[in-house]
Amino acid sequence: ENEFVGMPCGILDQASTAFGKKDHLVLIDCETESASSLPMPAESRLWVIDSGIKHDLVDSHYATRNQECQDALRLVRENNPGLTCLAQADELMISKANLPDHVRKRALHVVREQERVCAFQHGLAEKSSLRELGTLLTDSHRSSRELFENSCPELDALVESLVENKKVLGARLTGGGFGGAVLAWTTTEFQQEDADGIASSYESRFGQVPRTHCFAPSKGATIEDWRKTQG
Repeated sequence: ENEFVGMPCGILDQASTAFGKKDHLVLIDCETESASSLPMPAESRLWVIDSGIKHDLVDSHYATRNQECQDALRLVRENNPGLTCLAQADELMISKANLPDHVRKRALHVVREQERVCAFQHGLAEKSSLRELGTLLTDSHRSSRELFENSCPELDALVESLVENKKVLGARLTGGGFGGAVLAWTTTEFQQEDADGIASSYESRFGQVPRTHCFAPSKGATIEDWRKTQG
C-alpha cells in the first residue's frame, strides 16, 4: 500500500487480521510491530455501522494527516531528541514545542489517544466499569472530530445517536475516517431492533440506509489445507 498505492498507512489492518484471537481484542504496538491479546468482556458486543459514505484514503486528507504528524514529531524532537515516535511524547513536550496550531491539534490527538489505549488496557485488567471504559471510546471519536479532524457529519451523527442509547457503552469512527464506518461497543441488551432504530434515524437525516453488523472477535487468518475441507 505504501509503495504501490501511495497511501502512508501502518500495520493496523494486517496485524488485526493476523493476530486475531477468539473472544479477544488485539493490542498493537506499531512502534515495535508487536501484538498481544486482551480478553473481551463477555457481557458486551461489538457492532459496526457503515455510514455509506465512501472514502478514498489515497485522495483524501489521510496523507496530509500523516505528514502533519511527521512534522509534529520533527518539531517536538528539537527539545526531545530521544523520541522515536509521536506517541512517546506528552502534552508538556507539545506545549513547549513551536507547533503551528493545526499541527499542535494533531499531536494532542495522538498523545491523548495513546493515553486512552493505555487506560483501556489497564481498566480491563482491573475489571473497571464497562461504562467507564466505553467513555474512552466516545472520547476518542470526539478527539478525532475536534483535533485530528478526520470525521464527517455522517459519522458524527451515528456516534451521537448511538451514545444516546443507554445500551451503548461507547462509539467511535473506525479506520482512517473521512467516511466509512462507526464501531459501537454495547451491552448484550443492544439488539438488531436498536440498530435498526439508529439506521432509521440516519436515513431520515441523510437519505440512505446504513448497513449494520454485529460480530464477535475471532481467530485470525490461518493457512488451511483445502484437501481437508473436501467432503
